[in-house]
Amino acid sequence: MTVIPHQWRAYHARQAELDQRGDTSSTTWGIEAGLNLLLDHPSSAPDQVTRAIAAGARRSRYADALLAKYITFDAYRLEGVAAMEARSSLEKIRNDLPPATVAMLLVAACGEESEQMAAGLGVTVPTFQTRLSRGRSAARKLAA
Repeated sequence: MTVIPHQWRAYHARQAELDQRGDTSSTTWGIEAGLNLLLDHPSSAPDQVTRAIAAGARRSRYADALLAKYITFDAYRLEGVAAMEARSSLEKIRNDLPPATVAMLLVAACGEESEQMAAGLGVTVPTFQTRLSRGRSAARKLAA
């Protein structure tokens, strides 16, 4: 077995601690920050590593709080990258389609009946269904 040099023992200890964890939480991201510090500065003092771990965990909790605050959906909640991609797609649809089309898509997504929506727009049901189909097609292209 190879002897680990003194300056890498702290890294090995933190890596073993990370290996024991079975989750991805703010603490694990903090440990990753401590490992990064040890990679950049192998001779870091133990209290510096402890502070780096605490700061990394704090940054992770803050990022999670921001995501929870600004990326929420009423029907369900997406996590991480999926939430950012969905929000980006919705923003693109909102910006690129005419407001009337976006409103029609939103009302249809809420489960409103075609007859009621057509009457609200003053058009026949087939005309409304054609407009809705075209709006959905345009939204799919923008979200792709």
